[in-house]
Amino acid sequence: MSLLKSSLFFAIGTFLSRVSGLVRESVLGGVFGASLLLDSFLVAFRIPNLFREMLAEGALGSAFTKVYSQVSEVDKKRAMELLVQSIYLFTLVSIVLSALGVLAAPILVKFMSIDLPEGYRNEFVLNATGLTRIVFPFLGIAMLGSIFMGALHQKGSFFTSAVSPICFNLGYIFGALGLAGLFESWNPIWMREYFGEPKIVGLAVGVMIGGTAQLIVQAYACKDKLSGIDFKFLKRVPWSNDIKDILKLMIPASIAAGAGPINVFINTNFATSLGEGAVSWLSYAFRLLQLPIGLFGVAIGVAVLPTLSRKVAANNKKVSADVIHDLQQALGLVAFLMLACFAYLTVNSQSVITLLFKHGAFSLNDSLQTSNALFAYSFGILGYGLIKVLSSFYYAIERTSFAMKTAILGIAFNLLGNFLLVSKFGHVGLAVTSSVTLTLNSLFLIFGMWPYRRHFELSKIFRFLLQLCCGTLIAVVLQKVVGYYLELNGFSNVEKVDSIIILISNAIVLVLTFLLVAQRLSGRSFSDLKSTTLNLLKRG
Repeated sequence: MSLLKSSLFFAIGTFLSRVSGLVRESVLGGVFGASLLLDSFLVAFRIPNLFREMLAEGALGSAFTKVYSQVSEVDKKRAMELLVQSIYLFTLVSIVLSALGVLAAPILVKFMSIDLPEGYRNEFVLNATGLTRIVFPFLGIAMLGSIFMGALHQKGSFFTSAVSPICFNLGYIFGALGLAGLFESWNPIWMREYFGEPKIVGLAVGVMIGGTAQLIVQAYACKDKLSGIDFKFLKRVPWSNDIKDILKLMIPASIAAGAGPINVFINTNFATSLGEGAVSWLSYAFRLLQLPIGLFGVAIGVAVLPTLSRKVAANNKKVSADVIHDLQQALGLVAFLMLACFAYLTVNSQSVITLLFKHGAFSLNDSLQTSNALFAYSFGILGYGLIKVLSSFYYAIERTSFAMKTAILGIAFNLLGNFLLVSKFGHVGLAVTSSVTLTLNSLFLIFGMWPYRRHFELSKIFRFLLQLCCGTLIAVVLQKVVGYYLELNGFSNVEKVDSIIILISNAIVLVLTFLLVAQRLSGRSFSDLKSTTLNLLKRG
């Protein structure tokens, strides 16, 4: 399957799941607002997610995908055995880790909220500790899910893996709209004592139901990969060389991926020290940033990894001009899409938040504070998107140690930035630091490709970037002009109906501007550009 087709299917599936994610966040905003209860849930759920990012999606997922893709090229039966061995091994690991997480919940919560303000501490810790006990087993679900997703990506089922998070989001919505009210009316004393406020416990239970449903969908989609296999081989070969290869890739990759969790740990402690609402404001804003990242950055990064891995393996693990060509194509596409999203978010952050969240328990102040965070986060969107693709390249060539060193530098920058900015700018300072850290990480990863510079078309790259940056600046200016004209005519970005008109108007301006940029980059007319795009889709 071509990179274009793979990216397209993954993007369509991710679009559907991200739309359901937006509905989920809007429901959360209406039911819980930016409150202490939601703050405690977000911190509790962030704890298993820290380990998930380090062990599952970041390390296990990429390592399994790489080894499984290579094995599948030479021996289908061996690939099936590798899939079963991985499921068997990491199910046991998941059970152990989940049990340890549940037992250590009080300690983990304290580590995530060291500097809580008085009057906020007792209730927050009580709820966050109980909720952690409920949601920590999500780590096991995520680890197994990353294995199934790797198998799906290898066989080209990008749409299935991308659309499966809809189940997870439906669990969120069911928890917020159904179980939260049900548990609140039930209100058992034991639930309050061991797990926290029944209303937020209902949300946590719904989340776990959704995560389990997502795993079931992924496993069912992989059933053909396990057909006709004799499971007795597990007794004979519990530790195959392929499993050892996965573990060898995982260890440095886990350390490299650990930079993200460490940064989240640092940021969460700074956020909880700011009092009620800060964790929720940042969470809502970052979720919105992840929409374009998931649609484009993750889609292209996931789609390019099996392709790069196969080509590197076919070339005796050397980086050829063909590999760099695919990487350059992926990076250019991500840069184009991410800068378009940046131009839109920086101008329309307030209107986006108003449209999606300003209802129910989500107040005008919550809307303003969240939009400020989204504006600051948007400056890191290009770096974030590039990291997703560059990480796939480093996994494919097995240079995970360099990614690890880059990640460690990112931790230092993140900690320093928070110390300098949070005391003065509050939660917005946290968002600014995150954007700077993401950008620096991407630049370090780009610098790491210096040994392969002879394969890059540097003059074309510089010309591409110059034209793209000019187009982005023009798009921002034109949207500002449109917004100023609408404001003069009585439109306000704090009203839902007005926000819709502002967003649609600026979206039209943005699309037309970037079509012109695309025309300039291709050096062709609009009709030629249209025919070229259609031909690419047909070839895909």
